[in-house]
Amino acid sequence: MSNTMRVPHDGSWQIPTPGMTVSLHDVHIWKVALTPSKHQLFDLQRVLSRDECERAQRLKFQEHRHAFIAARSALRLIISHYLDRAASSLVFSQGPQGKPFLSQPSQNPPLLFNLSHTQHFALYAFSRNREVGIDLEYVHRKLSYQSLIKRICSEHEQAVIAPLPLPEQQPTLLACWTRKEAYVKATGKGLSFPLQDITVTLPPTTPTALLNVSGHDQEPLRWTMHDIQVDRDHVAALVVEGQDWEPAYWEWSWTKEATDQHHRHTSYS
Repeated sequence: MSNTMRVPHDGSWQIPTPGMTVSLHDVHIWKVALTPSKHQLFDLQRVLSRDECERAQRLKFQEHRHAFIAARSALRLIISHYLDRAASSLVFSQGPQGKPFLSQPSQNPPLLFNLSHTQHFALYAFSRNREVGIDLEYVHRKLSYQSLIKRICSEHEQAVIAPLPLPEQQPTLLACWTRKEAYVKATGKGLSFPLQDITVTLPPTTPTALLNVSGHDQEPLRWTMHDIQVDRDHVAALVVEGQDWEPAYWEWSWTKEATDQHHRHTSYS
C-alpha cells in the first residue's frame, strides 16, 4: 500500500450543495436512510425502469420492496444531480460478473459507482474513471460466525480471529467481511471470487489495507481500502482504485427539497 496515510472517516456527513461535480481525484460517498414516506415511495417508482419495478415486486416482504425502491431511486436521483439529466432517463447495464454501470448517457471520463444497502441504509460511492467498491452490513444479522470464519477468512485471518473472545470475534469478522466484499465489488470479480484468497488488516490494526490476494502480488499496490462510519448498528468499507484520491461524505435527506428535485428531473427528458 501507499505510505500516504489517509485520515480515517470520523463519522461526519455533509449536506449536499447545488452544482456538485465529481473530479478525477474525488470519491463521493453518500449515505441514504431508506425511510421515505409511503407517498414518496409511490411517487419514486416513477423514476424506476420497468425491470427495476418488476424486481421490486418479486421481493416477498414489503419492507424489502420498500428498501429496494428507495435505494434504486436514490441512486438515480443522485446521478441526475451530478449530470443534470432526468432520473428516469438513466440506463444501467451490468458487467460480466454483475457489477452495474451507467450505460446512458455515456460520459468521458465515465462516472463510475457502486452501492450496497441493508433494510435501513444505502451507501453509494461515485468516482471518475477509477473503479470503486462499497459494502455495508447490519451487525445484528443472525449468522453462524464460526462457519463464516472458515468460509471467508484466510489462514492468517483465522489465526487472528479464532482466539478472540466471542464479543470481539463478531465485530472483527464483520469488518473483515465488508472489506473483502468491497474489494471484489470494486474489481468486478463478483461474489464467486474465493474470499479465503484475500487477506486484509483487521481491527484494531491501522491503516485499513489490502494485504494480499493469492496469485496477484500487485493488487495491494493498486487499491486503497477505507472504513466508513455509518452508525453503531452497521459496518461498512470502501475500496478505491489508486492512491491519489480524496473522499467527500454526503448525506441524502428525504425532505420536500429532495422530492421537489425528483419532480424537476422527471419533468423533462
